[in-house]
This record gives sequence, structure tokens and C-alpha cells, in this order.
Amino acid sequence: MKIRFFAAGAFLIALASVASAQQNNTPPPALLAAIAATQGAKVAYAFDYSFASAQANVSAHFDPKATPQLRLTGVDETQLRNDQRQMLNQLRQQVDGVSWCAGERMAHIAHAQLIREDATTATYSFQPTRDSTRGQAAQYADRLRGEITITKSNPDVTAIHIFTPTAFDPIPFVHIANVDARVTCELAPNGRRYAAQTVSQTSGSGFGQSLDQRNVQHVTNLSAAP
Repeated sequence: MKIRFFAAGAFLIALASVASAQQNNTPPPALLAAIAATQGAKVAYAFDYSFASAQANVSAHFDPKATPQLRLTGVDETQLRNDQRQMLNQLRQQVDGVSWCAGERMAHIAHAQLIREDATTATYSFQPTRDSTRGQAAQYADRLRGEITITKSNPDVTAIHIFTPTAFDPIPFVHIANVDARVTCELAPNGRRYAAQTVSQTSGSGFGQSLDQRNVQHVTNLSAAP
């Protein structure tokens, strides 16, 4: 398996990890019910993980009881270059278990407003903040916006959408024209939904070089750790 990494990879993975916000208002009751149900049913699963972009193609297996927990499949890790090993270490910091769509962080979302609904789901907009995001995204959480879709029956989160409504410059010489991350949630064996697919797109420029990146992450084959 061929793997090639580049420095912006960690930045993009961090963006795909954005999930919630913290402010002074109360989340929708259905979301609080979903979080409580998910917390009560959490299981430490092993799973297969993949990350694909134009610059990287990674397949790995996560085992919560192994050391390290995330191991590449189809690749001899002892043969990795220094830049590849650095990226693998960054992945290991990011992928630390199943990402539950109705996770604890979602209890802190800000300014939730109902924007649409149908017979089975309701979708709310919200505002991410520094305290709720991970990695570099925490530095500009106020530039992000979010949407979350919740089932009306047996409340759970089915989808999360994070995006930038306008372009911005997070640091000198770096321009972010657009960020769009969509999380698709599927049922785990315990009946609660987890982030099965994350598709993130980022465009802009940094230090004189253009940035136009699309990443796809998959989590599949969940099984309870023995």
C-alpha cells in the first residue's frame, strides 16, 4: 500500500473532528435525550479505519486494548519515512476510539435553532466555540457554523455538518476560502449512531501555495473488544 503524507493533513483531520459548541443556552431536549442514551450504551469497539485524499491513502485497524491502538494494515511500519511516521503519530492522537454522534460535547452546543424538520427528523443550526473543538480548529471556532439532524423517535443524531459561511485568515499568510465537513452517522451494534463517514473539503492558500483538499474517512466493521 502506498502512503504519502503532507503537513496540512493534521490540519484537515482536525477540521473533520469538529463536533459541537459551548455557550450559555440549552440544547434541544431531543439532543439531551440522545446524549444520555448514547452515554448509557457506550461500548469500547475495535474497528477498521481508512483515510483517503489525493495525498494520502491509509488503511488501519483500531483496537482499544492494543498498544499502539491504531496500526496500519498492509504496511510495514518499520519501513516508514520520517514524514510518514510523523503523520501516523498524528493520526494516533486523533483516532482514539469510536466517535459517537450524540457524544458528550454535543451537550454544550450554542445558539441551537430549528431550521427544518420532517416526519422523522429535526435539523438545528448551532455555533461551535473554542472549548468544543479539537486541534487547530479551536483557534477559529467562531468562524465555523454547524447543523445537526436528530431523530424524533428514540432520539439520536443522524448527521452533522460543519462549514464556514465566509472566507477568513486564521494566521498570517494563510487564507481559508471554504471549509465543509459532513459526518454521516450509522448504527453501531449497541443501537447508537457513530461517525461512520466524514467527508471534508478545504480550499484556500498558505504561504504562497494553494490548498484544495478533499478527505474521506471511514469507520467500519465495529466489534466489541474481547
